[in-house]
Amino acid sequence: MLPYSRVPYFLSSIALICLTWLSLSGCVSVQYAEVKRNISHEDYSGAQALLDSAGPTDAQGWALLAECSLRQKDYIGLADAARRSLAISGEYGSRLDYLLRQAFVEQLHAGIQAFDEGNDPESARLLNQLIVYGQTIRSYMSPEMVRASHEVVALAGAVSIRLKNYPNAREYLEGLRTQWKNNTALLERLALTYYQMGELGRCVATCESLLVKQPSDTTALQLRTQACQQLGKRDATVNAYRDALEKSPSSPILHRNLGTLLFELQDWKEARSHLEAASLSKPSDSLSLITMIAECLYNEADFQGALQRFKRAANRPGANAELFRAMGACYRSLGDRTLADAAFREAARKENRTRVEVTQDSTGSVSPSAEGAHPK
Repeated sequence: MLPYSRVPYFLSSIALICLTWLSLSGCVSVQYAEVKRNISHEDYSGAQALLDSAGPTDAQGWALLAECSLRQKDYIGLADAARRSLAISGEYGSRLDYLLRQAFVEQLHAGIQAFDEGNDPESARLLNQLIVYGQTIRSYMSPEMVRASHEVVALAGAVSIRLKNYPNAREYLEGLRTQWKNNTALLERLALTYYQMGELGRCVATCESLLVKQPSDTTALQLRTQACQQLGKRDATVNAYRDALEKSPSSPILHRNLGTLLFELQDWKEARSHLEAASLSKPSDSLSLITMIAECLYNEADFQGALQRFKRAANRPGANAELFRAMGACYRSLGDRTLADAAFREAARKENRTRVEVTQDSTGSVSPSAEGAHPK
């Protein structure tokens, strides 16, 4: 118990504290009224200046600062003010939840708009800003906002691919693999990213995972095939192309790629069937396609068919002496020495020389472009 002589001093101290608190409360109340008035008149910078002058000291002050931050698009400032308000009291939780959601939606719409307009650098900036904001408010997010934040990361990955920023794309997309392990669009983008970064083994594995879920995915089929080819897995590449053609039998690109690979492997008959399919799909295709078909026919001992193709190729722009030597080889194989010699002379004339070389390709297969060539 206090000595009687000290009681008056003790009571007077309590009274002073109470009066001070009431005075400050009144000032804060008046100040907040002014802040609210400024906000209602959309003078957000004025409202924030009032709050900054004294510094928010309670949940209401921080909630008002959060409001000002949103209106001025200071989203990180909003997140910080909301966190401080909620740490003191949940009294303004509903309003703060609305403000946090509104900030998320505003940033998301801006990022999507830039993406749709093809402004990829701006879209990347806005989406990255939104990802940072989402990480700041993670503990306050509803399940709906968490799901939306995953969509944001996926979109940021797509933008990074369009910008050819594959390291960033990989970081974004790999971060979603746990949550989106069955999402085929994510797997397709990851496969493309791995391929562009030269991580061919990962590309093949990701394509395989995707094809289990979506067997006819053309992008996955093509990426897997190209990756296998670059890895030097020829048998795997041929099988991958055949698998791809089962799903997309009319694809001229797949037919041409497989035909070219089989041509290199000297599988003339199957190579020709695919090269002809590519030629039928695109009759005006390149000189090289017609020439490969002709060489396949020659090596299958169909000299008349080969000759017709070589003649057709010789009438195209870019025809060179090699085609006339090939025609000469066909004529000779057909027993027409006169036309063979005429074709060889034309080849020599084109190259401005009198002697025709006999050539043999590096694989050891005989090329019909050599004088006197014969089917293998």
